[in-house]
Amino acid sequence: MRTRVISGIVLFILITLMLFLGGNVLLICLFLLSLGGLFELGSALSKAVPQPDGIKEVMFRPFTYTSMAAALVWYLLLFFFKEQVWNTHLGIYYFIFLLIVLMALSIFYYPKRRFSDAAMSFFSAVYVPVLFSFIYLLRTADHGQFFVWYIFAAAWGSDTLAYFSGMVFGRHKLSPRLSPKKTIEGFIGGLLGSTVLCTVFGMIIASTVEVETGVMLKLSLLIGFFGSLASVGGDLFASSIKRVMRIKDYSNLIPGHGGIMDRFDSILFVAPVVYVILEFFEVV
Repeated sequence: MRTRVISGIVLFILITLMLFLGGNVLLICLFLLSLGGLFELGSALSKAVPQPDGIKEVMFRPFTYTSMAAALVWYLLLFFFKEQVWNTHLGIYYFIFLLIVLMALSIFYYPKRRFSDAAMSFFSAVYVPVLFSFIYLLRTADHGQFFVWYIFAAAWGSDTLAYFSGMVFGRHKLSPRLSPKKTIEGFIGGLLGSTVLCTVFGMIIASTVEVETGVMLKLSLLIGFFGSLASVGGDLFASSIKRVMRIKDYSNLIPGHGGIMDRFDSILFVAPVVYVILEFFEVV
């Protein structure tokens, strides 16, 4: 427990510094996190899983290094052409080109590499680096140094409050097969806690970010509510991968917390949700 707390504090300090500096420093840090996450995900998806007949079958062997190369291309596009990636068809062209490359690899390396490899590689290249990059997109927006904290308030606020609510009131399992420790009571506590936390945060920064109080109240409530749902969804989705591959953690990189994918699984889902809500209200 002590190790978990200490590493959690160190991680929080590093994230705070990363978000404070923003710009290219943040972009590089997110790229490195993406590489680490892709390596963990690729390692997990390549595990041999015992089947009912006793034979160990390798479920997937995604092109891990191809996914990493795709992550490099994505972040280079963001570095040189951020506006075009987000506001033109450049982002769509990237996904189409990536899909064609993976399809070609599955043909040339068949039967060693198959359709399942291409599919999982495409999924990995979107799931980790692209979703991570929403943190950068939000941070570089107008008043992004304030708005970006919505992501962590919704994700980690929901997770923390759900933990304590579940510990005190938890009686009914939320998803016993995926996450036996999660309870419906904890889920509700996290949902309410995240909504309250984001609303309070929004009211504090409303005048600074020059957004009307009424608008800020609405978007904060939505971010807290849907951010919490996304946080739980992201965590359960990551757990579903671990259950299928029969692993406890993606890695032991962060003492007491597991790997990058264990610590940031909810963030990956929350970041685009927060960005979309803020964009809908035309504040970014």
